[in-house]
Amino acid sequence: LAWGTNQGKDRNMPLGGLWALIVGVLIALVCRAWSGVGAAALPEVSGWVLMAKQSPVILGLLGWLGTVGWPLSVGWSMEWLGIIPVWQWSIGLGLLVVWTAGCFWNNKDGERWSVVGWLWAVVTFLPVLVPIADKGLIGERYLYLPMIGVGISVAAILGRRSMVLVAVATIPALLALSVRLPDWVSTKTLWEAAVRVHPSAFNHGSLGHALRESGEPALALRHFEKAVADPVPDLTVCQQLVGSALAMGRPDLAVQIGLWGSERGCEDGGFGGQLAVAMAFVGQWDEAEAVLGRFPNDPGGRDLVVKAALHFKKGETPELDAMVLDWKGVDPLMPQVVHLIERAQQ
Repeated sequence: LAWGTNQGKDRNMPLGGLWALIVGVLIALVCRAWSGVGAAALPEVSGWVLMAKQSPVILGLLGWLGTVGWPLSVGWSMEWLGIIPVWQWSIGLGLLVVWTAGCFWNNKDGERWSVVGWLWAVVTFLPVLVPIADKGLIGERYLYLPMIGVGISVAAILGRRSMVLVAVATIPALLALSVRLPDWVSTKTLWEAAVRVHPSAFNHGSLGHALRESGEPALALRHFEKAVADPVPDLTVCQQLVGSALAMGRPDLAVQIGLWGSERGCEDGGFGGQLAVAMAFVGQWDEAEAVLGRFPNDPGGRDLVVKAALHFKKGETPELDAMVLDWKGVDPLMPQVVHLIERAQQ
Protein backbone atom coordinates (compact mmCIF):
# COMPACT_ATOMS: atom_id res chain seq x y z
CA LEU A 1 0.00 0.00 0.00
CA ALA A 2 2.84 2.35 0.85
CA TRP A 3 4.50 1.63 -2.49
CA GLY A 4 1.24 2.09 -4.38
CA THR A 5 0.61 5.44 -2.70
CA ASN A 6 4.16 6.53 -3.29
CA GLN A 7 4.02 5.50 -6.92
CA GLY A 8 0.96 7.68 -7.44
CA LYS A 9 2.80 10.70 -6.02
CA ASP A 10 6.16 10.16 -7.68
CA ARG A 11 6.41 7.63 -10.48
CA ASN A 12 10.07 8.43 -11.10
CA MET A 13 11.45 7.13 -7.81
CA PRO A 14 9.27 4.75 -5.78
CA LEU A 15 12.11 3.71 -3.48
CA GLY A 16 10.77 5.79 -0.61
CA GLY A 17 8.09 3.17 -0.02
CA LEU A 18 10.79 0.65 0.91
CA TRP A 19 10.51 1.82 4.52
CA ALA A 20 7.30 -0.20 4.82
CA LEU A 21 9.20 -3.40 4.00
CA ILE A 22 12.03 -2.66 6.41
CA VAL A 23 9.67 -1.79 9.27
CA GLY A 24 7.57 -4.88 8.53
CA VAL A 25 10.57 -7.18 8.62
CA LEU A 26 11.77 -5.64 11.90
CA ILE A 27 8.31 -6.05 13.47
CA ALA A 28 8.20 -9.67 12.35
CA LEU A 29 11.63 -10.36 13.85
CA VAL A 30 10.69 -8.70 17.16
CA CYS A 31 7.42 -10.68 17.36
CA ARG A 32 9.25 -13.89 16.52
CA ALA A 33 11.82 -13.33 19.25
CA TRP A 34 9.15 -12.24 21.75
CA SER A 35 7.10 -15.40 21.17
CA GLY A 36 10.16 -17.62 21.50
CA VAL A 37 9.88 -19.01 17.96
CA GLY A 38 13.33 -19.91 16.71
CA ALA A 39 14.91 -18.02 19.57
CA ALA A 40 18.58 -18.95 19.84
CA ALA A 41 21.97 -17.49 20.51
CA LEU A 42 23.91 -16.07 17.62
CA PRO A 43 25.71 -18.69 15.53
CA GLU A 44 29.24 -19.66 16.44
CA VAL A 45 32.11 -18.11 14.50
CA SER A 46 32.76 -21.45 12.78
CA GLY A 47 29.25 -21.31 11.29
CA TRP A 48 29.84 -17.88 9.79
CA VAL A 49 33.23 -18.96 8.46
CA LEU A 50 31.82 -22.07 6.80
CA MET A 51 28.99 -20.05 5.29
CA ALA A 52 31.45 -17.52 3.91
CA LYS A 53 33.55 -20.29 2.34
CA GLN A 54 30.48 -21.89 0.79
CA SER A 55 28.83 -18.61 -0.22
CA PRO A 56 29.24 -19.09 -4.02
CA VAL A 57 27.67 -22.57 -3.82
CA ILE A 58 24.92 -21.39 -1.44
CA LEU A 59 23.98 -18.44 -3.64
CA GLY A 60 24.22 -20.59 -6.76
CA LEU A 61 21.98 -23.26 -5.23
CA LEU A 62 19.39 -20.67 -4.17
CA GLY A 63 19.57 -19.06 -7.61
CA TRP A 64 18.94 -22.45 -9.20
CA LEU A 65 16.08 -23.35 -6.86
CA GLY A 66 14.47 -19.93 -7.22
CA THR A 67 14.55 -20.14 -11.01
CA VAL A 68 14.36 -23.82 -11.94
CA GLY A 69 12.67 -25.00 -8.74
CA TRP A 70 13.86 -28.59 -9.10
CA PRO A 71 14.91 -30.80 -7.47
CA LEU A 72 13.52 -29.58 -4.16
CA SER A 73 14.76 -31.00 -0.87
CA VAL A 74 14.35 -30.45 2.84
CA GLY A 75 17.99 -31.27 3.51
CA TRP A 76 20.49 -29.10 1.64
CA SER A 77 23.24 -29.20 4.28
CA MET A 78 26.00 -26.59 4.19
CA GLU A 79 28.78 -29.01 5.14
CA TRP A 80 27.89 -31.37 2.29
CA LEU A 81 27.31 -28.97 -0.60
CA GLY A 82 30.39 -30.37 -2.30
CA ILE A 83 28.33 -33.17 -3.84
CA ILE A 84 26.18 -30.67 -5.78
CA PRO A 85 27.37 -30.62 -9.44
CA VAL A 86 29.44 -27.54 -10.23
CA TRP A 87 27.44 -26.89 -13.39
CA GLN A 88 24.21 -26.72 -11.37
CA TRP A 89 25.21 -24.07 -8.84
CA SER A 90 27.26 -22.22 -11.49
CA ILE A 91 24.14 -21.80 -13.63
CA GLY A 92 22.23 -20.65 -10.55
CA LEU A 93 24.94 -18.11 -9.73
CA GLY A 94 24.92 -16.89 -13.33
CA LEU A 95 21.14 -16.44 -13.21
CA LEU A 96 21.48 -14.31 -10.08
CA VAL A 97 24.06 -12.12 -11.81
CA VAL A 98 21.85 -11.71 -14.89
CA TRP A 99 18.84 -10.88 -12.70
CA THR A 100 20.80 -8.29 -10.69
CA ALA A 101 22.16 -6.69 -13.86
CA GLY A 102 18.67 -6.57 -15.32
CA CYS A 103 17.27 -4.93 -12.20
CA PHE A 104 19.74 -2.07 -12.30
CA TRP A 105 19.87 -1.76 -16.07
CA ASN A 106 16.12 -1.36 -16.46
CA ASN A 107 15.07 2.28 -16.31
CA LYS A 108 12.07 2.57 -18.60
CA ASP A 109 10.30 5.92 -18.22
CA GLY A 110 12.41 6.66 -15.17
CA GLU A 111 10.69 3.99 -13.07
CA ARG A 112 12.88 1.89 -10.78
CA TRP A 113 10.52 -0.81 -9.57
CA SER A 114 13.07 -3.39 -10.64
CA VAL A 115 15.47 -1.94 -8.05
CA VAL A 116 12.71 -1.99 -5.42
CA GLY A 117 12.15 -5.68 -6.14
CA TRP A 118 15.88 -6.36 -5.91
CA LEU A 119 16.11 -4.54 -2.56
CA TRP A 120 13.04 -6.40 -1.27
CA ALA A 121 14.67 -9.74 -2.11
CA VAL A 122 17.98 -8.78 -0.51
CA VAL A 123 16.50 -7.25 2.67
CA THR A 124 14.18 -10.21 3.31
CA PHE A 125 17.02 -12.66 2.67
CA LEU A 126 19.47 -11.09 5.14
CA PRO A 127 17.75 -12.50 8.29
CA VAL A 128 18.04 -15.97 6.75
CA LEU A 129 21.82 -15.82 7.08
CA VAL A 130 21.47 -16.39 10.85
CA PRO A 131 19.74 -19.81 10.67
CA ILE A 132 21.99 -20.89 7.80
CA ALA A 133 25.11 -20.12 9.84
CA ASP A 134 23.57 -21.62 12.99
CA LYS A 135 21.95 -24.82 11.67
CA GLY A 136 23.84 -25.26 8.42
CA LEU A 137 20.62 -26.03 6.53
CA ILE A 138 19.50 -24.34 3.34
CA GLY A 139 15.81 -24.64 2.51
CA GLU A 140 13.59 -23.40 -0.28
CA ARG A 141 11.35 -21.99 2.47
CA TYR A 142 13.97 -19.29 2.94
CA LEU A 143 12.95 -17.91 -0.47
CA TYR A 144 9.28 -17.24 0.33
CA LEU A 145 9.64 -13.51 1.02
CA PRO A 146 12.60 -12.87 -1.34
CA MET A 147 10.61 -14.38 -4.23
CA ILE A 148 8.07 -11.54 -3.86
CA GLY A 149 10.88 -9.11 -4.63
CA VAL A 150 11.99 -11.26 -7.54
CA GLY A 151 8.45 -11.15 -8.90
CA ILE A 152 8.28 -7.35 -8.59
CA SER A 153 11.61 -6.90 -10.36
CA VAL A 154 10.85 -9.34 -13.16
CA ALA A 155 7.46 -7.72 -13.75
CA ALA A 156 9.17 -4.32 -13.90
CA ILE A 157 11.77 -5.55 -16.37
CA LEU A 158 9.42 -7.46 -18.68
CA GLY A 159 6.34 -5.28 -18.37
CA ARG A 160 3.31 -6.83 -20.09
CA ARG A 161 5.52 -9.67 -21.33
CA SER A 162 5.73 -10.95 -17.76
CA MET A 163 2.22 -12.40 -18.18
CA VAL A 164 3.60 -14.68 -20.86
CA LEU A 165 6.25 -15.88 -18.43
CA VAL A 166 3.56 -16.56 -15.81
CA ALA A 167 1.51 -18.55 -18.28
CA VAL A 168 4.51 -20.61 -19.39
CA ALA A 169 5.75 -21.30 -15.85
CA THR A 170 2.43 -22.12 -14.20
CA ILE A 171 1.97 -25.67 -15.51
CA PRO A 172 5.58 -26.83 -14.77
CA ALA A 173 5.31 -25.28 -11.30
CA LEU A 174 2.06 -27.09 -10.54
CA LEU A 175 3.52 -30.36 -11.82
CA ALA A 176 6.60 -29.93 -9.62
CA LEU A 177 4.41 -29.32 -6.57
CA SER A 178 2.21 -32.33 -7.31
CA VAL A 179 5.24 -34.59 -7.69
CA ARG A 180 6.52 -33.41 -4.30
CA LEU A 181 3.28 -33.89 -2.38
CA PRO A 182 3.94 -37.60 -1.60
CA ASP A 183 7.23 -36.58 0.06
CA TRP A 184 5.28 -34.85 2.84
CA VAL A 185 3.26 -37.86 3.95
CA SER A 186 5.51 -38.55 6.95
CA THR A 187 8.93 -37.79 8.38
CA LYS A 188 10.16 -41.02 6.83
CA THR A 189 9.01 -40.18 3.30
CA LEU A 190 10.37 -36.66 3.65
CA TRP A 191 13.89 -37.82 4.44
CA GLU A 192 13.73 -40.63 1.88
CA ALA A 193 13.13 -37.94 -0.73
CA ALA A 194 15.97 -35.85 0.70
CA VAL A 195 18.38 -38.78 0.40
CA ARG A 196 17.38 -39.30 -3.23
CA VAL A 197 17.96 -35.65 -4.08
CA HIS A 198 21.00 -34.94 -1.91
CA PRO A 199 22.57 -38.14 -0.49
CA SER A 200 24.65 -36.40 2.14
CA ALA A 201 25.72 -37.85 5.47
CA PHE A 202 23.29 -35.47 7.19
CA ASN A 203 20.32 -36.72 5.17
CA HIS A 204 21.26 -40.38 5.69
CA GLY A 205 21.46 -39.73 9.42
CA SER A 206 18.13 -37.92 9.45
CA LEU A 207 16.49 -40.80 7.57
CA GLY A 208 18.03 -43.18 10.10
CA HIS A 209 16.35 -41.27 12.94
CA ALA A 210 13.00 -41.41 11.13
CA LEU A 211 13.35 -45.16 10.54
CA ARG A 212 14.17 -45.81 14.20
CA GLU A 213 11.08 -43.86 15.23
CA SER A 214 8.98 -45.96 12.85
CA GLY A 215 10.31 -49.20 14.39
CA GLU A 216 12.76 -50.20 11.65
CA PRO A 217 16.16 -50.39 13.43
CA ALA A 218 17.77 -52.63 10.79
CA LEU A 219 17.07 -50.15 7.98
CA ALA A 220 18.00 -47.27 10.28
CA LEU A 221 21.36 -48.89 10.95
CA ARG A 222 22.18 -48.95 7.22
CA HIS A 223 21.69 -45.21 6.95
CA PHE A 224 23.59 -44.47 10.15
CA GLU A 225 26.46 -46.49 8.69
CA LYS A 226 26.35 -44.43 5.49
CA ALA A 227 26.32 -41.22 7.54
CA VAL A 228 29.47 -42.24 9.45
CA ALA A 229 31.18 -43.78 6.40
CA ASP A 230 30.81 -40.57 4.35
CA PRO A 231 34.06 -38.78 3.41
CA VAL A 232 32.70 -35.96 5.57
CA PRO A 233 31.09 -38.10 8.32
CA ASP A 234 28.15 -37.01 10.43
CA LEU A 235 29.42 -38.00 13.87
CA THR A 236 26.26 -36.82 15.63
CA VAL A 237 24.67 -40.23 14.86
CA CYS A 238 27.36 -42.33 16.53
CA GLN A 239 25.19 -43.17 19.53
CA GLN A 240 22.37 -44.30 17.24
CA LEU A 241 24.83 -46.38 15.25
CA VAL A 242 25.37 -48.70 18.24
CA GLY A 243 21.87 -48.21 19.65
CA SER A 244 20.20 -49.48 16.46
CA ALA A 245 22.17 -52.73 16.61
CA LEU A 246 21.19 -53.15 20.26
CA ALA A 247 17.55 -52.49 19.36
CA MET A 248 17.83 -55.34 16.86
CA GLY A 249 18.89 -57.65 19.70
CA ARG A 250 22.41 -57.91 18.22
CA PRO A 251 24.95 -56.83 20.86
CA ASP A 252 27.66 -58.67 18.91
CA LEU A 253 26.91 -56.48 15.89
CA ALA A 254 26.78 -53.44 18.15
CA VAL A 255 30.31 -54.16 19.38
CA GLN A 256 31.59 -54.74 15.85
CA ILE A 257 30.05 -51.61 14.39
CA GLY A 258 30.96 -49.62 17.49
CA LEU A 259 34.66 -50.42 17.10
CA TRP A 260 34.41 -49.43 13.44
CA GLY A 261 32.68 -46.18 14.43
CA SER A 262 35.44 -45.44 16.91
CA GLU A 263 37.97 -45.74 14.09
CA ARG A 264 35.86 -43.32 12.02
CA GLY A 265 36.01 -40.70 14.78
CA CYS A 266 33.05 -41.42 17.08
CA GLU A 267 34.03 -40.16 20.51
CA ASP A 268 31.01 -38.74 22.33
CA GLY A 269 29.89 -40.00 25.73
CA GLY A 270 26.58 -41.44 24.51
CA PHE A 271 28.40 -43.55 21.96
CA GLY A 272 30.89 -44.76 24.59
CA GLY A 273 28.09 -45.67 26.99
CA GLN A 274 26.24 -47.68 24.33
CA LEU A 275 29.43 -49.46 23.29
CA ALA A 276 30.30 -50.36 26.91
CA VAL A 277 26.81 -51.83 27.38
CA ALA A 278 27.13 -53.85 24.18
CA MET A 279 30.50 -55.23 25.31
CA ALA A 280 29.05 -56.14 28.69
CA PHE A 281 26.17 -57.97 27.00
CA VAL A 282 28.63 -60.19 25.09
CA GLY A 283 30.77 -60.77 28.19
CA GLN A 284 33.66 -58.50 27.21
CA TRP A 285 33.90 -56.90 30.65
CA ASP A 286 37.57 -55.96 30.43
CA GLU A 287 37.00 -54.26 27.09
CA ALA A 288 33.96 -52.49 28.51
CA GLU A 289 36.03 -51.18 31.42
CA ALA A 290 38.65 -49.92 28.98
CA VAL A 291 35.96 -48.12 26.97
CA LEU A 292 34.75 -46.35 30.12
CA GLY A 293 38.19 -44.83 30.51
CA ARG A 294 38.38 -43.64 26.90
CA PHE A 295 35.13 -41.72 26.46
CA PRO A 296 33.49 -38.77 28.25
CA ASN A 297 30.60 -39.33 30.64
CA ASP A 298 27.43 -40.64 29.04
CA PRO A 299 24.53 -38.16 29.56
CA GLY A 300 22.21 -41.18 29.63
CA GLY A 301 24.08 -42.76 32.55
CA ARG A 302 24.75 -46.07 30.76
CA ASP A 303 28.44 -45.82 31.57
CA LEU A 304 27.60 -45.63 35.28
CA VAL A 305 25.44 -48.76 35.04
CA VAL A 306 28.34 -50.65 33.48
CA LYS A 307 30.74 -49.26 36.06
CA ALA A 308 28.41 -50.32 38.89
CA ALA A 309 28.09 -53.79 37.33
CA LEU A 310 31.89 -54.06 37.28
CA HIS A 311 32.01 -53.17 41.01
CA PHE A 312 29.33 -55.80 41.67
CA LYS A 313 31.22 -58.51 39.75
CA LYS A 314 34.46 -57.68 41.55
CA GLY A 315 32.79 -57.65 44.96
CA GLU A 316 33.68 -54.00 45.54
CA THR A 317 30.76 -53.34 47.88
CA PRO A 318 31.81 -49.91 49.30
CA GLU A 319 32.27 -48.48 45.81
CA LEU A 320 28.94 -49.92 44.67
CA ASP A 321 27.10 -48.58 47.73
CA ALA A 322 28.57 -45.12 47.10
CA MET A 323 27.32 -45.21 43.50
CA VAL A 324 23.83 -46.22 44.63
CA LEU A 325 23.73 -43.29 47.07
CA ASP A 326 24.94 -40.83 44.41
CA TRP A 327 22.64 -42.16 41.68
CA LYS A 328 20.38 -39.45 40.23
CA GLY A 329 18.72 -41.39 37.44
CA VAL A 330 14.95 -41.79 37.07
CA ASP A 331 15.08 -45.59 37.34
CA PRO A 332 16.84 -47.25 40.33
CA LEU A 333 20.43 -48.26 39.66
CA MET A 334 20.56 -51.81 41.07
CA PRO A 335 17.76 -53.32 38.93
CA GLN A 336 19.61 -52.07 35.87
CA VAL A 337 22.87 -53.59 37.12
CA VAL A 338 21.20 -56.95 37.78
CA HIS A 339 19.55 -56.92 34.35
CA LEU A 340 22.86 -56.17 32.65
CA ILE A 341 24.68 -59.00 34.44
CA GLU A 342 21.87 -61.49 33.84
CA ARG A 343 21.69 -60.56 30.17
CA ALA A 344 25.45 -61.00 29.85
CA GLN A 345 25.27 -64.52 31.29
CA GLN A 346 22.68 -65.73 28.77
